[in-house]
Amino acid sequence: QGMMKMARHHVIVRKLQAVETLGGTTVICTDKTGTLTQNKMEVAALVTPGGKWNTQENEATPAAECLPPAHYQLMLRIAILCNTAEVDARKGKFKEIGDPLETGLLKFAIRQGEDVHGCRTECPRKEGMPFTSETKIMATLHQTPEGLMVFAKGAAEELIERCDRLLAPGGKVMPLSLESRNTWLAEAEKMAASGLRVIAGAYKPNAKHADNYRDGILAKDLVFAGLFGMIDPPGEGVPAAIRECRDAGIEVVMVTGDHPATAIAIGRQLGLLDPGDDVVILGKDMNSFGHLTKDDKVRWAKTKIFARVSPKQKLDLVKVFQEQGAVVGMTGDGVNDAPALKKADIGIAMGQRGTQVAQEAAGMVLQDDSFASIVVAIRQGRVIFDNIRKFVIYLLSCNLSELAVVAAVSLLFLHFSLQPLQILFINIITDVLPALALGVTSGSPTVMQRKPRDPAEPIIDRQRWRRIFFYAAVLSAATIGAVYFSHYFIQAEEGGDARRCNNVLFFTLIFSQLFHVFNMGSIDAPFFKTEVIRNRYVWYAAGACILIVVLLYQFEAVRAALSVVPMSAADWAVSAGAGLVAMGVIRLGRHLPFFKNEK
Repeated sequence: QGMMKMARHHVIVRKLQAVETLGGTTVICTDKTGTLTQNKMEVAALVTPGGKWNTQENEATPAAECLPPAHYQLMLRIAILCNTAEVDARKGKFKEIGDPLETGLLKFAIRQGEDVHGCRTECPRKEGMPFTSETKIMATLHQTPEGLMVFAKGAAEELIERCDRLLAPGGKVMPLSLESRNTWLAEAEKMAASGLRVIAGAYKPNAKHADNYRDGILAKDLVFAGLFGMIDPPGEGVPAAIRECRDAGIEVVMVTGDHPATAIAIGRQLGLLDPGDDVVILGKDMNSFGHLTKDDKVRWAKTKIFARVSPKQKLDLVKVFQEQGAVVGMTGDGVNDAPALKKADIGIAMGQRGTQVAQEAAGMVLQDDSFASIVVAIRQGRVIFDNIRKFVIYLLSCNLSELAVVAAVSLLFLHFSLQPLQILFINIITDVLPALALGVTSGSPTVMQRKPRDPAEPIIDRQRWRRIFFYAAVLSAATIGAVYFSHYFIQAEEGGDARRCNNVLFFTLIFSQLFHVFNMGSIDAPFFKTEVIRNRYVWYAAGACILIVVLLYQFEAVRAALSVVPMSAADWAVSAGAGLVAMGVIRLGRHLPFFKNEK
Protein backbone atom coordinates (compact mmCIF):
# COMPACT_ATOMS: atom_id res chain seq x y z
CA GLN A 1 0.00 0.00 0.00
CA GLY A 2 2.95 2.32 0.64
CA MET A 3 4.00 1.96 -3.02
CA MET A 4 0.44 2.71 -4.11
CA LYS A 5 0.41 5.86 -1.99
CA MET A 6 3.63 6.99 -3.66
CA ALA A 7 2.17 6.28 -7.09
CA ARG A 8 -0.88 8.39 -6.24
CA HIS A 9 1.54 11.23 -5.50
CA HIS A 10 3.28 10.77 -8.89
CA VAL A 11 6.27 8.82 -7.52
CA ILE A 12 7.23 5.50 -9.13
CA VAL A 13 9.78 3.43 -7.18
CA ARG A 14 11.80 1.28 -9.57
CA LYS A 15 14.11 -0.35 -7.02
CA LEU A 16 12.71 -1.73 -3.77
CA GLN A 17 15.80 -0.84 -1.73
CA ALA A 18 15.15 2.80 -2.58
CA VAL A 19 12.24 2.78 -0.12
CA GLU A 20 14.56 2.07 2.80
CA THR A 21 17.09 4.63 1.55
CA LEU A 22 14.41 7.34 1.35
CA GLY A 23 13.90 7.30 5.10
CA GLY A 24 17.58 7.93 5.77
CA THR A 25 18.21 10.61 3.12
CA THR A 26 20.20 13.54 4.55
CA VAL A 27 20.98 15.56 1.39
CA ILE A 28 18.89 16.19 -1.73
CA CYS A 29 20.79 17.61 -4.71
CA THR A 30 18.14 18.97 -7.04
CA ASP A 31 17.90 20.76 -10.35
CA LYS A 32 16.26 24.18 -10.37
CA THR A 33 14.37 24.29 -13.64
CA GLY A 34 11.27 22.13 -13.62
CA THR A 35 11.92 20.67 -10.18
CA LEU A 36 12.07 23.68 -7.89
CA THR A 37 10.33 25.84 -10.51
CA GLN A 38 7.32 25.22 -12.74
CA ASN A 39 9.37 24.84 -15.94
CA LYS A 40 6.99 27.25 -17.69
CA MET A 41 9.39 29.70 -19.30
CA GLU A 42 8.07 33.06 -20.46
CA VAL A 43 10.01 36.02 -21.87
CA ALA A 44 9.63 38.80 -19.31
CA ALA A 45 12.27 41.25 -20.57
CA LEU A 46 14.28 42.24 -23.64
CA VAL A 47 17.36 44.41 -23.34
CA THR A 48 19.25 45.52 -26.45
CA PRO A 49 21.75 48.31 -27.16
CA GLY A 50 18.79 50.24 -28.60
CA GLY A 51 16.37 49.99 -25.68
CA LYS A 52 14.56 47.92 -23.07
CA TRP A 53 11.19 46.21 -22.71
CA ASN A 54 9.78 44.25 -19.77
CA THR A 55 6.38 42.99 -18.70
CA GLN A 56 6.36 44.95 -15.44
CA GLU A 57 6.86 48.42 -16.91
CA ASN A 58 5.49 47.83 -20.42
CA GLU A 59 2.77 45.25 -19.82
CA ALA A 60 0.30 46.91 -22.19
CA THR A 61 2.92 47.98 -24.75
CA PRO A 62 4.22 45.56 -27.42
CA ALA A 63 7.97 45.07 -27.53
CA ALA A 64 8.02 46.41 -31.08
CA GLU A 65 7.06 49.87 -29.77
CA CYS A 66 9.85 49.95 -27.17
CA LEU A 67 12.76 48.77 -29.29
CA PRO A 68 14.27 49.99 -32.58
CA PRO A 69 12.99 47.90 -35.53
CA ALA A 70 16.44 46.52 -36.34
CA HIS A 71 17.05 45.28 -32.82
CA TYR A 72 13.51 43.98 -32.36
CA GLN A 73 13.49 42.02 -35.63
CA LEU A 74 16.94 40.60 -34.98
CA MET A 75 16.01 39.35 -31.49
CA LEU A 76 12.87 37.73 -32.90
CA ARG A 77 14.90 36.03 -35.60
CA ILE A 78 17.27 34.65 -32.98
CA ALA A 79 14.33 33.42 -30.90
CA ILE A 80 12.72 31.67 -33.88
CA LEU A 81 15.65 30.40 -35.95
CA CYS A 82 18.20 29.42 -33.29
CA ASN A 83 15.61 27.07 -31.88
CA THR A 84 14.70 23.40 -32.33
CA ALA A 85 11.34 23.48 -30.53
CA GLU A 86 7.87 23.47 -32.08
CA VAL A 87 4.78 25.32 -30.85
CA ASP A 88 1.33 24.89 -32.36
CA ALA A 89 -0.97 27.77 -31.41
CA ARG A 90 -4.66 27.09 -31.85
CA LYS A 91 -7.57 28.93 -30.24
CA GLY A 92 -5.26 30.71 -27.84
CA LYS A 93 -3.71 27.46 -26.57
CA PHE A 94 -0.18 26.26 -27.17
CA LYS A 95 0.87 22.71 -27.92
CA GLU A 96 4.58 22.61 -27.10
CA ILE A 97 7.26 20.19 -28.25
CA GLY A 98 10.83 20.71 -27.07
CA ASP A 99 12.83 22.39 -24.34
CA PRO A 100 10.71 24.77 -22.21
CA LEU A 101 13.21 27.60 -22.70
CA GLU A 102 12.95 27.33 -26.47
CA THR A 103 9.16 26.94 -26.46
CA GLY A 104 9.04 30.06 -24.26
CA LEU A 105 10.94 32.01 -26.93
CA LEU A 106 8.60 30.77 -29.64
CA LYS A 107 5.49 31.66 -27.63
CA PHE A 108 6.88 35.15 -27.16
CA ALA A 109 7.36 35.52 -30.91
CA ILE A 110 3.84 34.23 -31.61
CA ARG A 111 2.32 36.65 -29.10
CA GLN A 112 4.15 39.47 -30.87
CA GLY A 113 2.33 38.50 -34.06
CA GLU A 114 5.23 36.76 -35.80
CA ASP A 115 4.75 33.89 -38.25
CA VAL A 116 7.17 31.25 -36.95
CA HIS A 117 6.61 28.82 -39.81
CA GLY A 118 6.93 31.57 -42.40
CA CYS A 119 10.18 32.85 -40.90
CA ARG A 120 11.70 29.37 -40.86
CA THR A 121 10.60 28.74 -44.44
CA GLU A 122 12.11 32.04 -45.58
CA CYS A 123 15.38 31.35 -43.73
CA PRO A 124 16.06 27.60 -43.98
CA ARG A 125 18.66 26.10 -41.70
CA LYS A 126 21.89 24.85 -43.24
CA GLU A 127 24.13 23.88 -40.33
CA GLY A 128 24.03 23.90 -36.56
CA MET A 129 26.10 23.70 -33.39
CA PRO A 130 23.95 22.12 -30.65
CA PHE A 131 23.88 23.37 -27.08
CA THR A 132 26.05 21.41 -24.64
CA SER A 133 26.66 21.77 -20.93
CA GLU A 134 30.30 22.51 -21.72
CA THR A 135 29.89 25.33 -24.27
CA LYS A 136 26.47 26.60 -23.00
CA ILE A 137 25.91 28.00 -26.51
CA MET A 138 23.78 27.03 -29.49
CA ALA A 139 24.39 28.40 -33.00
CA THR A 140 22.69 27.78 -36.36
CA LEU A 141 23.55 28.78 -39.93
CA HIS A 142 20.66 29.97 -42.16
CA GLN A 143 20.18 31.04 -45.75
CA THR A 144 18.42 34.40 -45.41
CA PRO A 145 17.39 36.96 -48.06
CA GLU A 146 20.46 38.94 -46.93
CA GLY A 147 22.75 35.93 -47.41
CA LEU A 148 24.17 33.32 -45.07
CA MET A 149 23.76 34.34 -41.42
CA VAL A 150 24.58 32.74 -38.09
CA PHE A 151 22.18 33.12 -35.16
CA ALA A 152 23.32 32.16 -31.67
CA LYS A 153 22.00 32.14 -28.14
CA GLY A 154 23.36 30.95 -24.80
CA ALA A 155 24.71 31.88 -21.39
CA ALA A 156 25.48 35.59 -21.33
CA GLU A 157 29.05 35.30 -20.03
CA GLU A 158 29.90 32.62 -22.60
CA LEU A 159 28.25 34.20 -25.63
CA ILE A 160 29.51 37.73 -24.96
CA GLU A 161 33.01 36.27 -24.73
CA ARG A 162 32.63 35.10 -28.36
CA CYS A 163 31.39 38.48 -29.60
CA ASP A 164 33.77 41.13 -30.97
CA ARG A 165 31.09 43.61 -32.16
CA LEU A 166 27.62 44.78 -31.19
CA LEU A 167 24.62 46.25 -32.97
CA ALA A 168 24.70 49.89 -31.85
CA PRO A 169 21.55 51.98 -31.15
CA GLY A 170 21.64 53.53 -34.62
CA GLY A 171 21.63 50.13 -36.28
CA LYS A 172 25.35 50.20 -37.09
CA VAL A 173 27.74 47.41 -36.16
CA MET A 174 30.40 48.72 -33.77
CA PRO A 175 33.41 47.09 -32.09
CA LEU A 176 32.64 45.61 -28.68
CA SER A 177 35.09 47.28 -26.33
CA LEU A 178 36.19 45.82 -22.99
CA GLU A 179 34.19 48.51 -21.18
CA SER A 180 31.06 47.71 -23.20
CA ARG A 181 31.58 44.00 -22.63
CA ASN A 182 31.72 44.53 -18.86
CA THR A 183 28.66 46.77 -19.02
CA TRP A 184 26.60 44.03 -20.65
CA LEU A 185 27.89 41.41 -18.26
CA ALA A 186 26.81 43.68 -15.40
CA GLU A 187 23.37 44.09 -17.02
CA ALA A 188 23.03 40.31 -17.29
CA GLU A 189 24.04 40.01 -13.61
CA LYS A 190 21.41 42.60 -12.65
CA MET A 191 18.68 40.78 -14.56
CA ALA A 192 19.68 37.45 -13.07
CA ALA A 193 19.64 38.93 -9.56
CA SER A 194 15.96 39.74 -10.06
CA GLY A 195 15.23 36.04 -10.62
CA LEU A 196 15.26 36.05 -14.42
CA ARG A 197 17.00 33.41 -16.46
CA VAL A 198 19.21 35.43 -18.81
CA ILE A 199 19.87 34.27 -22.37
CA ALA A 200 22.13 36.31 -24.65
CA GLY A 201 21.49 36.60 -28.39
CA ALA A 202 24.02 37.22 -31.16
CA TYR A 203 24.42 36.88 -34.91
CA LYS A 204 27.02 36.90 -37.67
CA PRO A 205 26.18 38.50 -41.03
CA ASN A 206 27.80 37.45 -44.30
CA ALA A 207 28.76 34.09 -42.85
CA LYS A 208 30.55 31.46 -44.84
CA HIS A 209 29.60 27.81 -45.04
CA ALA A 210 31.91 26.16 -42.51
CA ASP A 211 32.57 22.44 -42.93
CA ASN A 212 34.10 22.24 -39.46
CA TYR A 213 31.24 24.06 -37.69
CA ARG A 214 31.15 21.40 -34.98
CA ASP A 215 34.46 22.73 -33.71
CA GLY A 216 32.77 26.00 -32.81
CA ILE A 217 33.41 28.03 -35.96
CA LEU A 218 29.77 29.12 -36.08
CA ALA A 219 29.98 30.66 -32.61
CA LYS A 220 33.00 32.89 -33.22
CA ASP A 221 33.37 36.56 -34.21
CA LEU A 222 29.72 37.24 -33.42
CA VAL A 223 27.78 40.50 -33.21
CA PHE A 224 26.06 40.97 -29.86
CA ALA A 225 22.32 41.68 -30.24
CA GLY A 226 20.85 41.75 -26.74
CA LEU A 227 19.53 39.81 -23.74
CA PHE A 228 16.36 37.81 -23.14
CA GLY A 229 15.10 37.77 -19.56
CA MET A 230 12.94 34.70 -18.92
CA ILE A 231 10.86 34.02 -15.86
CA ASP A 232 10.16 30.57 -14.44
CA PRO A 233 7.90 30.80 -11.34
CA PRO A 234 8.66 28.68 -8.25
CA GLY A 235 6.80 25.38 -8.22
CA GLU A 236 3.58 25.08 -6.29
CA GLY A 237 4.19 23.78 -2.79
CA VAL A 238 7.99 23.87 -3.14
CA PRO A 239 8.70 26.47 -0.38
CA ALA A 240 6.58 24.44 2.07
CA ALA A 241 8.37 21.25 0.99
CA ILE A 242 11.79 22.84 1.60
CA ARG A 243 10.67 23.95 5.09
CA GLU A 244 9.50 20.40 5.75
CA CYS A 245 12.92 19.10 4.68
CA ARG A 246 14.64 21.46 7.11
CA ASP A 247 12.39 20.28 9.94
CA ALA A 248 13.27 16.71 9.01
CA GLY A 249 17.02 17.39 9.12
CA ILE A 250 17.42 17.11 5.35
CA GLU A 251 19.65 19.57 3.53
CA VAL A 252 18.45 20.75 0.11
CA VAL A 253 21.17 21.70 -2.38
CA MET A 254 20.40 23.43 -5.69
CA VAL A 255 22.56 22.19 -8.57
CA THR A 256 21.81 24.20 -11.72
CA GLY A 257 23.27 25.21 -15.02
CA ASP A 258 21.81 28.72 -14.64
CA HIS A 259 23.49 32.01 -13.82
CA PRO A 260 24.54 32.17 -10.13
CA ALA A 261 22.59 35.39 -9.52
CA THR A 262 19.43 33.72 -10.86
CA ALA A 263 20.04 30.72 -8.62
CA ILE A 264 20.46 32.97 -5.56
CA ALA A 265 17.27 34.90 -6.35
CA ILE A 266 15.23 31.72 -6.77
CA GLY A 267 16.89 30.21 -3.69
CA ARG A 268 15.75 33.17 -1.61
CA GLN A 269 12.22 33.01 -3.02
CA LEU A 270 12.01 29.34 -2.08
CA GLY A 271 13.50 29.78 1.39
CA LEU A 272 16.50 27.67 0.47
CA LEU A 273 18.99 30.30 1.65
CA ASP A 274 19.23 31.86 5.08
CA PRO A 275 19.25 35.70 5.31
CA GLY A 276 22.67 36.97 4.28
CA ASP A 277 23.68 33.64 2.77
CA ASP A 278 24.72 34.20 -0.85
CA VAL A 279 27.58 31.72 -1.21
CA VAL A 280 27.53 30.03 -4.62
CA ILE A 281 30.14 27.74 -6.13
CA LEU A 282 30.53 28.03 -9.90
CA GLY A 283 31.26 25.06 -12.11
CA LYS A 284 34.38 26.69 -13.47
CA ASP A 285 35.76 26.89 -9.92
CA MET A 286 35.09 23.21 -9.17
CA ASN A 287 38.19 21.04 -9.48
CA SER A 288 37.82 17.40 -10.42
CA PHE A 289 37.29 15.04 -7.49
CA GLY A 290 40.84 13.71 -7.60
CA HIS A 291 42.29 17.22 -7.18
CA LEU A 292 40.06 18.38 -4.33
CA THR A 293 41.67 19.29 -1.04
CA LYS A 294 40.10 18.53 2.33
CA ASP A 295 39.10 22.19 2.66
CA ASP A 296 37.49 22.09 -0.79
CA LYS A 297 35.37 19.11 0.21
CA VAL A 298 34.26 20.77 3.45
CA ARG A 299 33.36 23.95 1.55
CA TRP A 300 31.34 21.98 -1.00
CA ALA A 301 29.48 20.14 1.76
CA LYS A 302 28.48 23.46 3.38
CA THR A 303 27.31 25.16 0.17
CA LYS A 304 23.64 25.16 -0.80
CA ILE A 305 23.84 26.42 -4.40
CA PHE A 306 26.05 25.26 -7.26
CA ALA A 307 25.67 27.13 -10.57
CA ARG A 308 26.87 26.55 -14.13
CA VAL A 309 27.51 22.91 -13.19
CA SER A 310 28.20 20.13 -15.69
CA PRO A 311 26.95 16.51 -15.35
CA LYS A 312 30.46 15.32 -14.47
CA GLN A 313 30.60 17.85 -11.64
CA LYS A 314 27.28 16.48 -10.35
CA LEU A 315 28.97 13.10 -10.02
CA ASP A 316 31.89 14.66 -8.12
CA LEU A 317 29.43 16.46 -5.85
CA VAL A 318 27.70 13.18 -4.97
CA LYS A 319 31.07 11.63 -4.11
CA VAL A 320 31.98 14.55 -1.84
CA PHE A 321 28.71 14.39 0.10
CA GLN A 322 28.98 10.61 0.47
CA GLU A 323 32.56 10.96 1.67
CA GLN A 324 31.24 13.33 4.35
CA GLY A 325 28.86 10.59 5.53
CA ALA A 326 25.68 11.88 3.86
CA VAL A 327 22.94 9.77 2.31
CA VAL A 328 22.46 11.53 -1.03
CA GLY A 329 19.45 11.86 -3.30
CA MET A 330 20.28 13.28 -6.74
CA THR A 331 17.83 14.46 -9.41
CA GLY A 332 18.57 14.35 -13.12
CA ASP A 333 16.92 14.14 -16.52
CA GLY A 334 19.61 13.89 -19.19
CA VAL A 335 21.71 11.06 -20.56
CA ASN A 336 24.81 12.68 -19.07
CA ASP A 337 23.17 12.69 -15.62
CA ALA A 338 23.06 8.87 -15.52
CA PRO A 339 26.46 8.39 -13.78
CA ALA A 340 25.48 10.79 -10.96
CA LEU A 341 22.05 9.13 -10.61
CA LYS A 342 23.71 5.73 -10.44
CA LYS A 343 26.30 6.83 -7.89
CA ALA A 344 23.82 8.58 -5.58
CA ASP A 345 22.27 6.57 -2.75
CA ILE A 346 18.96 7.22 -4.46
CA GLY A 347 18.79 8.54 -8.01
CA ILE A 348 15.65 10.53 -8.83
CA ALA A 349 14.79 10.84 -12.53
CA MET A 350 12.23 13.12 -14.13
CA GLY A 351 9.25 11.40 -15.72
CA GLN A 352 8.09 14.20 -18.04
CA ARG A 353 11.35 15.56 -19.40
CA GLY A 354 13.73 12.78 -18.35
CA THR A 355 15.44 10.50 -20.84
CA GLN A 356 15.00 6.73 -20.79
CA VAL A 357 18.67 6.35 -19.83
CA ALA A 358 18.24 8.59 -16.78
CA GLN A 359 15.11 6.74 -15.70
CA GLU A 360 16.84 3.36 -16.03
CA ALA A 361 19.75 4.56 -13.88
CA ALA A 362 17.50 6.01 -11.17
CA GLY A 363 15.83 4.24 -8.29
CA MET A 364 12.80 6.51 -8.39
CA VAL A 365 10.93 8.43 -11.11
CA LEU A 366 8.87 11.59 -10.56
CA GLN A 367 5.93 11.61 -12.95
CA ASP A 368 5.26 15.31 -12.33
CA ASP A 369 8.94 16.41 -12.04
CA SER A 370 8.06 18.27 -8.81
CA PHE A 371 10.32 18.68 -5.79
CA ALA A 372 7.27 18.44 -3.53
CA SER A 373 6.82 14.85 -4.74
CA ILE A 374 10.35 14.02 -3.52
CA VAL A 375 9.41 15.15 -0.02
CA VAL A 376 6.21 13.08 -0.17
CA ALA A 377 8.33 10.06 -1.14
CA ILE A 378 10.78 10.66 1.72
CA ARG A 379 7.91 10.92 4.18
CA GLN A 380 6.38 7.70 2.86
CA GLY A 381 9.78 6.00 3.01
CA ARG A 382 10.04 6.91 6.68
CA VAL A 383 6.48 5.73 7.29
CA ILE A 384 7.15 2.37 5.61
CA PHE A 385 10.25 1.80 7.73
CA ASP A 386 8.37 2.82 10.90
CA ASN A 387 5.56 0.42 10.03
CA ILE A 388 8.01 -2.43 9.53
CA ARG A 389 9.50 -1.61 12.91
CA LYS A 390 6.03 -1.46 14.49
CA PHE A 391 4.88 -4.90 13.44
CA VAL A 392 8.27 -6.49 14.19
CA ILE A 393 8.14 -5.07 17.72
CA TYR A 394 4.51 -6.16 18.05
CA LEU A 395 5.17 -9.72 16.89
CA LEU A 396 8.32 -10.16 18.99
CA SER A 397 6.71 -8.82 22.16
CA CYS A 398 3.60 -11.00 21.69
CA ASN A 399 5.58 -14.16 21.05
CA LEU A 400 7.96 -13.45 23.93
CA SER A 401 4.95 -13.00 26.21
CA GLU A 402 3.74 -16.46 25.24
CA LEU A 403 7.13 -17.94 26.08
CA ALA A 404 7.14 -16.03 29.35
CA VAL A 405 3.67 -17.31 30.28
CA VAL A 406 4.60 -20.93 29.54
CA ALA A 407 7.82 -20.54 31.56
CA ALA A 408 6.04 -18.82 34.45
CA VAL A 409 3.41 -21.57 34.69
CA SER A 410 6.16 -24.16 34.93
CA LEU A 411 8.25 -22.20 37.44
CA LEU A 412 5.21 -21.53 39.66
CA PHE A 413 4.24 -25.22 39.57
CA LEU A 414 0.68 -24.36 38.53
CA HIS A 415 -1.68 -27.26 37.88
CA PHE A 416 -2.49 -26.14 34.35
CA SER A 417 -0.71 -24.85 31.24
CA LEU A 418 -1.33 -23.74 27.70
CA GLN A 419 -1.90 -26.56 25.24
CA PRO A 420 0.09 -26.67 21.98
CA LEU A 421 -3.08 -26.20 19.90
CA GLN A 422 -4.03 -23.20 22.04
CA ILE A 423 -0.65 -21.56 21.39
CA LEU A 424 -1.10 -22.16 17.66
CA PHE A 425 -4.59 -20.64 17.79
CA ILE A 426 -3.27 -17.57 19.67
CA ASN A 427 -0.63 -17.03 16.99
CA ILE A 428 -3.17 -17.34 14.18
CA ILE A 429 -5.54 -14.88 15.83
CA THR A 430 -3.11 -12.22 17.09
CA ASP A 431 -0.15 -12.43 14.69
CA VAL A 432 -1.85 -12.11 11.32
CA LEU A 433 -4.53 -9.44 10.97
CA PRO A 434 -3.23 -6.93 13.57
CA ALA A 435 0.32 -7.10 12.19
CA LEU A 436 -0.93 -6.63 8.63
CA ALA A 437 -3.00 -3.65 9.75
CA LEU A 438 0.07 -2.05 11.35
CA GLY A 439 1.78 -2.29 7.96
CA VAL A 440 -0.67 0.18 6.41
CA THR A 441 -0.56 2.81 9.16
CA SER A 442 -0.47 6.33 7.70
CA GLY A 443 2.46 7.44 9.84
CA SER A 444 3.09 9.63 12.84
CA PRO A 445 2.30 13.37 12.53
CA THR A 446 5.88 14.00 13.69
CA VAL A 447 7.55 11.65 11.22
CA MET A 448 9.02 14.61 9.28
CA GLN A 449 10.18 16.38 12.43
CA ARG A 450 12.79 13.76 13.24
CA LYS A 451 16.37 13.66 12.10
CA PRO A 452 17.15 11.16 9.31
CA ARG A 453 17.73 7.61 10.43
CA ASP A 454 21.29 6.31 10.48
CA PRO A 455 21.56 3.72 7.65
CA ALA A 456 23.62 1.49 9.97
CA GLU A 457 20.88 1.50 12.60
CA PRO A 458 19.15 -1.91 12.84
CA ILE A 459 15.39 -2.28 12.79
CA ILE A 460 15.53 -3.36 16.44
CA ASP A 461 18.25 -1.57 18.38
CA ARG A 462 19.21 -2.05 22.03
CA GLN A 463 16.65 0.44 23.32
CA ARG A 464 13.84 -1.23 21.42
CA TRP A 465 14.88 -4.66 22.64
CA ARG A 466 14.39 -3.30 26.15
CA ARG A 467 10.96 -2.10 25.12
CA ILE A 468 10.09 -5.51 23.72
CA PHE A 469 11.11 -7.25 26.96
CA PHE A 470 9.12 -4.68 28.93
CA TYR A 471 6.05 -5.28 26.76
CA ALA A 472 6.40 -9.06 27.09
CA ALA A 473 6.82 -8.79 30.85
CA VAL A 474 3.67 -6.67 31.25
CA LEU A 475 1.59 -8.91 28.97
CA SER A 476 2.69 -12.09 30.73
CA ALA A 477 2.27 -10.55 34.21
CA ALA A 478 -1.26 -9.38 33.32
CA THR A 479 -2.10 -12.86 32.03
CA ILE A 480 -0.79 -14.70 35.13
CA GLY A 481 -2.37 -12.05 37.36
CA ALA A 482 -5.77 -12.61 35.73
CA VAL A 483 -5.54 -16.32 36.50
CA TYR A 484 -4.68 -15.68 40.15
CA PHE A 485 -7.47 -13.12 40.44
CA SER A 486 -9.98 -15.54 38.93
CA HIS A 487 -8.75 -18.39 41.11
CA TYR A 488 -8.89 -16.55 44.44
CA PHE A 489 -11.84 -14.21 43.92
CA ILE A 490 -14.17 -15.81 41.39
CA GLN A 491 -13.52 -19.51 41.74
CA ALA A 492 -12.74 -19.45 45.47
CA GLU A 493 -15.91 -21.27 46.48
CA GLU A 494 -15.42 -23.88 43.76
CA GLY A 495 -11.88 -24.71 44.82
CA GLY A 496 -10.33 -23.69 41.51
CA ASP A 497 -11.00 -25.62 38.34
CA ALA A 498 -7.79 -26.31 36.35
CA ARG A 499 -9.71 -26.18 33.06
CA ARG A 500 -11.27 -22.79 33.88
CA CYS A 501 -7.89 -21.44 34.97
CA ASN A 502 -6.44 -22.65 31.67
CA ASN A 503 -9.23 -20.90 29.79
CA VAL A 504 -8.72 -17.64 31.67
CA LEU A 505 -5.00 -17.91 30.84
CA PHE A 506 -5.80 -18.65 27.20
CA PHE A 507 -8.32 -15.86 26.59
CA THR A 508 -6.46 -13.25 28.68
CA LEU A 509 -3.38 -13.76 26.52
CA ILE A 510 -5.51 -13.30 23.38
CA PHE A 511 -7.14 -10.09 24.66
CA SER A 512 -3.85 -8.71 26.00
CA GLN A 513 -2.12 -9.19 22.65
CA LEU A 514 -5.04 -7.80 20.65
CA PHE A 515 -5.23 -4.68 22.82
CA HIS A 516 -1.44 -4.44 22.73
CA VAL A 517 -1.58 -3.46 19.04
CA PHE A 518 -2.85 -0.02 20.11
CA ASN A 519 0.41 0.55 22.02
CA MET A 520 2.37 0.62 18.74
CA GLY A 521 1.55 4.29 18.11
CA SER A 522 3.94 7.19 18.66
CA ILE A 523 4.82 7.63 22.31
CA ASP A 524 5.08 11.42 21.98
CA ALA A 525 1.43 11.86 20.92
CA PRO A 526 -1.74 11.63 23.03
CA PHE A 527 -3.05 8.06 23.04
CA PHE A 528 -6.27 8.82 21.18
CA LYS A 529 -4.43 10.86 18.53
CA THR A 530 -1.74 8.36 17.59
CA GLU A 531 -1.51 7.09 14.02
CA VAL A 532 -2.44 3.57 15.14
CA ILE A 533 -5.63 4.69 16.87
CA ARG A 534 -6.52 6.63 13.69
CA ASN A 535 -5.83 3.59 11.50
CA ARG A 536 -9.23 2.10 10.76
CA TYR A 537 -7.66 -1.14 9.58
CA VAL A 538 -6.29 -1.77 13.07
CA TRP A 539 -9.80 -1.41 14.46
CA TYR A 540 -11.13 -3.71 11.75
CA ALA A 541 -8.43 -6.27 12.53
CA ALA A 542 -8.98 -6.19 16.30
CA GLY A 543 -12.76 -6.36 15.88
CA ALA A 544 -12.52 -9.22 13.38
CA CYS A 545 -10.22 -11.22 15.68
CA ILE A 546 -12.54 -10.78 18.67
CA LEU A 547 -15.52 -11.72 16.50
CA ILE A 548 -13.72 -14.86 15.29
CA VAL A 549 -12.95 -15.88 18.87
CA VAL A 550 -16.54 -15.33 20.01
CA LEU A 551 -18.03 -17.16 17.03
CA LEU A 552 -15.70 -20.16 17.32
CA TYR A 553 -16.47 -20.34 21.03
CA GLN A 554 -20.09 -21.10 20.12
CA PHE A 555 -19.15 -24.40 18.47
CA GLU A 556 -18.73 -27.31 20.87
CA ALA A 557 -16.35 -29.13 18.51
CA VAL A 558 -14.02 -26.12 18.44
CA ARG A 559 -14.17 -25.78 22.22
CA ALA A 560 -13.32 -29.46 22.60
CA ALA A 561 -10.38 -29.18 20.21
CA LEU A 562 -9.02 -26.14 22.09
CA SER A 563 -9.73 -27.64 25.53
CA VAL A 564 -12.15 -24.80 26.30
CA VAL A 565 -15.00 -25.17 28.79
CA PRO A 566 -17.98 -22.83 29.15
CA MET A 567 -16.92 -19.62 30.90
CA SER A 568 -18.92 -17.31 33.10
CA ALA A 569 -19.42 -13.63 32.40
CA ALA A 570 -17.06 -12.90 35.28
CA ASP A 571 -14.31 -14.96 33.63
CA TRP A 572 -14.77 -13.08 30.37
CA ALA A 573 -14.66 -9.78 32.22
CA VAL A 574 -11.44 -10.74 33.99
CA SER A 575 -9.76 -11.76 30.71
CA ALA A 576 -10.80 -8.62 28.86
CA GLY A 577 -10.12 -6.37 31.87
CA ALA A 578 -6.62 -7.77 32.33
CA GLY A 579 -5.91 -7.03 28.66
CA LEU A 580 -7.01 -3.41 29.12
CA VAL A 581 -4.91 -3.10 32.29
CA ALA A 582 -1.86 -4.36 30.41
CA MET A 583 -2.46 -1.80 27.66
CA GLY A 584 -2.72 1.01 30.24
CA VAL A 585 0.43 -0.04 32.10
CA ILE A 586 2.40 -0.15 28.86
CA ARG A 587 1.12 3.26 27.88
CA LEU A 588 2.22 4.67 31.25
CA GLY A 589 5.60 3.07 30.67
CA ARG A 590 6.37 5.62 27.94
CA HIS A 591 7.97 7.73 30.67
CA LEU A 592 10.71 5.13 31.14
CA PRO A 593 14.21 6.02 29.85
CA PHE A 594 14.29 3.49 27.01
CA PHE A 595 11.27 5.14 25.37
CA LYS A 596 12.88 8.55 25.01
CA ASN A 597 14.99 7.75 21.96
CA GLU A 598 11.90 7.66 19.72
CA LYS A 599 10.76 11.22 20.34
